[in-house]
Amino acid sequence: MSANESLAFKLKCIEAVVHSNTSLCAVAEQNNVGKRKLLQWITQYRRGELYRQHINELNQLQYTVVDLERQLKDLQQLTKMLHIKAES
Repeated sequence: MSANESLAFKLKCIEAVVHSNTSLCAVAEQNNVGKRKLLQWITQYRRGELYRQHINELNQLQYTVVDLERQLKDLQQLTKMLHIKAES
């Protein structure tokens, strides 16, 4: 994801247009982003769709963390068993 596609960047641009009453054209020019793209972000924001992709990414990361924690626990148990066998 490029820097101008990050959620923080999108929200900064949306904030300038929606809440600070800066014109869409001015914000697009200041942030080097297309007017159509900016309008699309504002539409997604108003529909509550802007966060969906990021929520899906977060969910995927959470599943990965849970899986890695399980694998770590399995490896720790295996290491403990090997250590016990080595001492015998």
